[in-house]
Parts: sequence; C-alpha cells; structure tokens
Amino acid sequence: MRLIDEEWERLDDHRRDLSEMRRLALSLRTAGLDDDRSGWQRIPDDRLPATMAHFVESAELTRSLVMTLDTGPGLDESAIRTGQRRMSEGARQRCIYPSAVLESAAGQRWIHSWRLAGEEQRMLADPPTEFAVFDERVAVIAADWGSLERGYRLVEHPTAVATLAHYFDALYAAALPIPFESERVDDNRQLLELLALGMKDESIARYLGWSLRTVRRRVATLMDGLGAQTRFQLGAAAQRQGLLGEGLRDRPHPGTR
Repeated sequence: MRLIDEEWERLDDHRRDLSEMRRLALSLRTAGLDDDRSGWQRIPDDRLPATMAHFVESAELTRSLVMTLDTGPGLDESAIRTGQRRMSEGARQRCIYPSAVLESAAGQRWIHSWRLAGEEQRMLADPPTEFAVFDERVAVIAADWGSLERGYRLVEHPTAVATLAHYFDALYAAALPIPFESERVDDNRQLLELLALGMKDESIARYLGWSLRTVRRRVATLMDGLGAQTRFQLGAAAQRQGLLGEGLRDRPHPGTR
C-alpha cells in the first residue's frame, strides 16, 4: 500500500506539471509571437557565442537541451571556459544530451569533462530540439524546432521562457542518468534501478549494451534470488533490502508521461 500511495502521489504531481505546461502553452499560442516581435529575435551567427557566454555569466541555473555535439554555440571556447568557471563559483548547469554521445570517444570525453566540472547530466534517445534557459529570465532556442540549419533565436517573452523551463524540467525528470564505465560496479543494482524507472526490456538492453536475452535472464535470476513472482514484487523486495538508489524515491516515473 505504501508503494501504491507513493506512485499515486507521483501521478498527481505529474498531472499538476502537465496542467501548468498546458496553461503556459495556451498562453504562448494566444500571445501571437512571430519573427518580428521583440520577444523572439534572431541572433546573428557571429554574435551567438558572445551572447551565450554573457547569459551563462549572469545565470545561477542554466538548463540546456542538446541535439548534437557536432555544432552549436556550446562548442565555443569562451562559452566553455565561462560555463565551467561559473560552476566552480557555485552556479548550476543541467544538461540533457542525446544518447548518441556515448557512441564516440570524443562524445564520451566531452560529457565526462563537463561532469567533472559539476554539470548535472541526463540523456534522451532523441532530444526533440535544442535550447538553453538561463534562470527563467531569457532563453536561446533553435530557430526551427528540431533543426539547427537556420540558427538560433533569443526568447525574452516571459511566457515563452517559462514554457521552455517547464518543458525542460519535465524532460529532465523522465530522462536517464548517463552511465560511466568506471561506475558500473554492480550490474544487478543498475538493472533493478532501470526496472524501477519503468523501462522495458528492449530499452534496458540498448541502455546497458546487453542482448535482450541477457536482460530477461538476469531479471529472472533476480526474481528467483529475491523470491519474487512478479516484477512488482521484485521492486518491492529490492526496496526493502536497500538495493535501489536513494534518488529513485524522489524521481517521477517515466511511465506516467
């Protein structure tokens, strides 16, 4: 009953988040923003790195949704130095990366260096677009949703900025932590945590780099070892025995999206 009550509370929290996002989206739609409005200006390409560095310098929390590490203002050396220095001074930076960053050595080095600098990181299979929100004052977003070909726009309209901030937070809550090889000290615990997040066997296999058969065999072994007849019982038994990470109790369930 306690587990059911906790899940019910998470559903209520998620409904409230969705309701707020719907309200903001409807307000944004009726605001009638277009390319000529002052709250939605295109940033010239040659001014983009300096603009990003300026906002990072003044922000206490930067939220970044990244589509690719092949291009973008975040690759500028001055922006990198500013971001890492600001984190050393106590500012926070949260970033959602595409899972493809794990497929190259350069991508792994990038996320590892930012993680060492203090960045809070998650990943999605395919981030829907690219933007950054600085506190909740201003945002920079790809001019075309899901494409970087036409550059970026500066968003100053309060409703639009609030919408992007809420959207990022919802994505971040449901996204996955980025796995690092040096931290994979307990495969069983990691498997249990992914099951607790509601991931399907196929997604777990891709995430861990295992075969689907291996995932199902390991789940069956865990169920047998913990005396569980169902996966729900497996989760309850794992929680009773302290086999799940503390952070999982506070995270929204991706399956409630």
